[in-house]
Amino acid sequence: AGPLTDQINITSQIKPERGTTTTVTVDIPADLASTVENGGKLTGFVLIGGVFRPVEGVFDKSTGKFVFDIPASAYVPDGSGGFTATFVVGSVLDKGCTIVGTDGGKAELEGVGSAAFKSGSFNEPTGVCIALGGAPGKILEEAISGLNVQDTLPQRVNITSENPPLQGTKATVSLVVSPDIDSAANSGATIQAMVLVETGDPANPLTYIVVNGTYDQSTKEFSFEVVNNAFIPNGAGEFVSTVTLITTAPLGCDIIGANGGTVDLDEVASATYTVGDFESDTQVCIYKSNLPSIQEIFDKSTTGFNIQTEMPYEVNIEADSRPKGQSTTRVSLAVKPEVADDTEDGATIFAYVLTDSDNDPATPPVFVQVSGVYDAVSKMFSFDLKGTQYLPTPEGKFKAVVIVASSSPTGCEIIGPDGGSIVRPSVGSARLSATTFGEATEVCLLNGTDPVIDVLQENAKKEFALEGVLPYHVNLTANSQPSGGVRVQFNITVPDGLAEISASLGSSINAFVLFDDNDPTTPPKFRFVAGTYDPSTKSIVFFVPSTAFLPPTEPGGEWKIIATLGAVPLASSSPSVSQKPSNQGSTSPSLSHQPSSSPVPSSQPSGTPSKSPLPSKSPSIAPSSSPAPSGVPSVTPTRSPAPSAVPSYTPSKVASSSPSVSSYPSVSPTTNGCDTITANGGMVDFGNGNVTARFGKGVYRLDNEVCILITKEPAFQKIYEEAIPLFRPDGRLPYEVRILSESRPLKPHLVTVRVPPEFSAQANFTENIELFVLVNTDQGQTLQNLPSFYNTTTQTVLFELPPHVYLNAVSPNSDLGVFPFEAVFTLDITPGGPPTCEYPPCRRPTTNLTCEAASLRCPVNDGVGGSGCSNPINPFHGPVKGKLNLGIDYETKQGDRIVAAAAGVVEFVGPLTDYSGMSIIVRHSENSATLYAGMGDATVKVGDHVEADGVIGIASSAGLHFEYVPNGELYNTRARVNPAPCVGLIAEGSVLVGDNGNFADDSFEVIIDGVSIGQTPVGALGVNFGVSNLRPGRHNLMVHIKVAPDAFGTYYVRLNDGVYFVDENNQYIGIEVTKKVAPSNANEIPTCQPPKTGGFSNINPFDVIGCVYPAQSYDFYVPEEGEEKLTIAPSVAPKGRFLSFEKEVKLRGSTGVIIET
Repeated sequence: AGPLTDQINITSQIKPERGTTTTVTVDIPADLASTVENGGKLTGFVLIGGVFRPVEGVFDKSTGKFVFDIPASAYVPDGSGGFTATFVVGSVLDKGCTIVGTDGGKAELEGVGSAAFKSGSFNEPTGVCIALGGAPGKILEEAISGLNVQDTLPQRVNITSENPPLQGTKATVSLVVSPDIDSAANSGATIQAMVLVETGDPANPLTYIVVNGTYDQSTKEFSFEVVNNAFIPNGAGEFVSTVTLITTAPLGCDIIGANGGTVDLDEVASATYTVGDFESDTQVCIYKSNLPSIQEIFDKSTTGFNIQTEMPYEVNIEADSRPKGQSTTRVSLAVKPEVADDTEDGATIFAYVLTDSDNDPATPPVFVQVSGVYDAVSKMFSFDLKGTQYLPTPEGKFKAVVIVASSSPTGCEIIGPDGGSIVRPSVGSARLSATTFGEATEVCLLNGTDPVIDVLQENAKKEFALEGVLPYHVNLTANSQPSGGVRVQFNITVPDGLAEISASLGSSINAFVLFDDNDPTTPPKFRFVAGTYDPSTKSIVFFVPSTAFLPPTEPGGEWKIIATLGAVPLASSSPSVSQKPSNQGSTSPSLSHQPSSSPVPSSQPSGTPSKSPLPSKSPSIAPSSSPAPSGVPSVTPTRSPAPSAVPSYTPSKVASSSPSVSSYPSVSPTTNGCDTITANGGMVDFGNGNVTARFGKGVYRLDNEVCILITKEPAFQKIYEEAIPLFRPDGRLPYEVRILSESRPLKPHLVTVRVPPEFSAQANFTENIELFVLVNTDQGQTLQNLPSFYNTTTQTVLFELPPHVYLNAVSPNSDLGVFPFEAVFTLDITPGGPPTCEYPPCRRPTTNLTCEAASLRCPVNDGVGGSGCSNPINPFHGPVKGKLNLGIDYETKQGDRIVAAAAGVVEFVGPLTDYSGMSIIVRHSENSATLYAGMGDATVKVGDHVEADGVIGIASSAGLHFEYVPNGELYNTRARVNPAPCVGLIAEGSVLVGDNGNFADDSFEVIIDGVSIGQTPVGALGVNFGVSNLRPGRHNLMVHIKVAPDAFGTYYVRLNDGVYFVDENNQYIGIEVTKKVAPSNANEIPTCQPPKTGGFSNINPFDVIGCVYPAQSYDFYVPEEGEEKLTIAPSVAPKGRFLSFEKEVKLRGSTGVIIET
C-alpha cells in the first residue's frame, strides 16, 4: 500500500542463541507513515531462508517509530566471519480492504460481496474493509421473531471504515447469497436485508431493520443501500455497518376466540383449537423459519434418536396468549417427500417439540419426541401439542416450535439362552451374557423421554450434584423376565452437548440406573453405577445387574432397564464418596525423592491414599498388613529393582515354556473364580487357593463383581521381555494372573498366590520370588516390582494391590464379558534370597550395613543440656511387638525436645501406620533422610528448613523411634543402617555418586572405609546416591561396578560441603572425578565382549554377561567442624584443581534420550 524503506542490515560477530529475538526500532519516513492513515498496516519483512517473510510490530504515530522482533534464525553467515540479518519495512492492506478517496471507491471480498461509495461519501481518503463476521446472534433472532423467516446467511457481514460516511450519503452493498437463500427465492420467497442500527433506547440500544433490495440471479448477489447512520462506532476509532440476508414467506394468521377455530398456512401446517383453549380472542400465526440456533438445539436434543431425515425448516405456532395448561392443540404438518419416503423403508415419523420441562433459566429447553399419526394419502402428520409447550417470547407472546423428522426403528434383536448384543446407532450397544433369558426373547435398546422419568432424573441431578444429564433416557426392554445373577454390559454414546459440559467444567461422565426397592411408599430411584468413560470416543462402558430390570406395569408388558448419564465433578469421581482432608503438608510422604511415573487415575477418590509406582512419592517407612485408613498415608515400603548384592548375569529362563509337571493352574478363558464383593468386603478364590483376593471393608462402595482368571497373552509376554531385564530375572510363571473388576477399588487389598512346586524348585537359596504388576507410564505399559512376601514354608506369595494398578483395559476373556478394570501380574525369580522373617509384608534384614562412615546429632534433648541418647531402649533389628525394629528407640520424658539429627528440609509431618503419635521425616543433603516417630506434637511444618540440633517436636512419655537412611531410598532394608554408632559425633560433608553416561544403564556399589553403604538403582540417569554427615578425617571410597549392559561402566564422584580428594601425600587434588571402567576379564570370557553394533537400542543386556570389574579406590578428607575449608572462585582456579558446573535437565523416559550440555 505504499513505498518500502531501504534495505537495513544488522551484523553480529556471533550468531544469537536459538529461540532469542532482536528488537528493532525503525524511524518511518513520512510518505510511508501516511499509508497508515489510509488503511495500511506497517509490517516488517525479514529475509529468512532466501525469502522476505512478514513480521508484525507496533507503530507509534506520535514518535513515528515502528518496533518489531527479528528471530535468531534470520542471522546467516555473511562470508566475513560474522552473521547478518536483513529486513525492510512496508505497508500492507488486508484482503477486502481498499482506500476510498473523495471521489468514491469500492471494497470487495471474493465470495462475500462488496460495498461501493459514491463521490463525496468521505472528505478525505479513508480505509474501508468488508469482511465476514460472526453467526447471527440474539439481536437478529429477536428482530425477525414474528416474520416467517425461512433462511438466513450463516454469517454476518461487517463493513468497516476509518471515518464515518458524510451525512446523507449511502453505500451500495451487494452480498453473495447462500445456496439455501437462492433456492428459497426460486420457490417464491422474498429476499430481504437486515441492517443493524442504533435505537436510542439504553435498555435495547441496537436492533435490525428490514431493507429491501434487488436480487440478480445471474450473479447470485442481492444489492441494497445502507445509509450513513448505520455505520456505528465500535470503540476502536472505527465505524462498522453490520448486515445480513433473510428470506421470508407470508404468515398464516387468524383470530381464535373462546369457541376455538383453526389457523392454516397453506402446504405447511394447521393448528386446531377447541372450545375454552383461549379465554378471549387471540391472534395465532403459523410461519416457517430456519434458525441456526434452533437447529443446534435440535441436533443436541436428538442425539441417539437415530434421525433419518428431517424437514428443512421448523414450524412456529405463535399466539398472543398461552392456551390453558391442560388443553391440547391438534396440529397437522405437511411432510416433505424426502421425509415421507423413509416410511417405505420402515422408518417412523415423529414430531419434535421444543419443551422447557423444569422452567429453570439456567437449563435451556430441549426438543422432545412426540408420537402422532401419519396419513400417507394426504402426506400430513398429526399430533397433539400441549399448552405448556408454548414457550414465552421476549415480545410477550407464546410460541411452540416443531420439527418433523423420520427415525429408524433399529435397535431390536432376538436374544436366546446363549446371549447376544443389541446395537442402536447414535445410542450405543448392550451385551447380554448367556443364561440371561431361558428362551428366545425380543430385546430392544431404545431412547426416549417420559415426564415421570424426567422428574426422577431431576431428583438424581440434584442428589449427585450433576452438571448435566442426557436429554433422553436409555431404555433396554425385554418381553420376558430375565434370570437372576447375571448382568448386562452397556456401551453408551455420550452426546456432544454432555461431552462438552464434561470437558469445559472438568468433570467425568457416570451412569445412573433406575432401581425399584419394591417399597410401594417410595418411588424408584436413580442410583450411581460405576463405569469407564473414554473422552476420545465419547462413550461409557458400565455393567448393570439383572435385578435392575423393572417389571411390567400391566399384564403382557415389557421388562425394562432405564439408565441415564450425568456429568459428575472429578473432585469426587464417584458421586457419593465422601471427601476427607489430606495430611498436613503432604498426602504421600516418602524417603524417595523420585517422582511417580504413573499417576493415580482420576477415578480414585482424592481422600484415598495411593501407592505410586517405583520410584515413588508414596510412604515408605514401615510395613502395613492391612489397608491404611482413609486420610492416613499408607506406609508399605517400596523395593529397589537393584539389590545390594548383585550376582553376575545369567540368561533368563524362557517364560513361555510349559513345565512338565501339571500342578500349574489351567490357562483357560473360562473360570468359576467370580464373586460379588459388597461394601463390607469379601473374598474371591480361583482354583481352590491357587489365587485368592481378599477385600476389606470399604474397598468398594457398592456391590462389585470381581473375577480371577489365568491367561497367556503374547502382548503381556512382549511387555515382560522389554521391561524385566533391569531386574535380572531367572524365569517367571508361564502365565499371568488377571483380577477383573467392575470398578476400580478405593483402597488396596490383599492377594495370595500359591507358588507351584516345580516353579519354586527353580529358585535356589540366593534367589527370591517376587511380584511384577502391569502399570501405565508416559511411555506406555510396563511392569512394576511391588512389595511382596514369599513364604518358603507355605509356598505362597502375599502382597497388596493398590488401586492404581487396576487399569482401564479390556480383558481377553469373552465368557465373563468385558470388565472395565483389570489388574495383571506375574511372579518372577529374582536375585537376593528369600526373607528370614515370617510376618507380612516382610522386609529382609541386612547385616553388612553400618553407620561407621557417617555421624548424626542426638535427636533427644531435655532442654537443659542433657541428652537421652546414651541408652537405647530398643536396639536396631531388635524385636518390637513381634516385628523387626528398623531403627533405634530412645527413652523420653513428657516435654523433652526432639531435634534434627542433621540440617535439612521437613518432608512430612503427620501420623504414619505402624507408628504411634506424631511422625516427622527430614530430608538432608544429598538425599539422606531421618525419621522421628512417637512424638507428642510437632513444632515444624512441611517445607521448613531446620538446622542440626534445631527443635522439630515435643516428646511424649512413650519414647522416640529414630531411623536413618543414608541414600534416602527405603527399598526393603538395604538402605537402612544402624544409627547408634553415629549419634553424638560432630561431622559434616557429603559424597555423591551417580551415572554420567549417555544412558541410565549402569549400577554401582558404594563402599566407604570398607563398609558397603548401598547400590545405585539401575535406569536412573541423574539420580544421586549420596552419603552425608561424614565423620571428620581421612576416608576411603570404593566404587564397584555391578551392572553395565554395554560392558562399560561410567560414573562420577562429586564431593560437597568442603570435602576434597587427597593423594598419598595428603595433597588436595580436586572435588570431582569421572570414570569409564572396562571389565578386567573381557578377553577371557566371550560373553563379556561389548556388542559390535553401536547404539543403546541395539544392546541386549543378556549379550554382556560374566563381566568382572575392578573396584576403583579414592581417598578423601572431611574437615573438622570449624576447620578452614578451601574454596575456589571460578576466575582464579588453581592449575590442577577441578571445577564442577551443574545444569538441571529433565528427561522424558529413561532410555533413548541424549542430553548434551
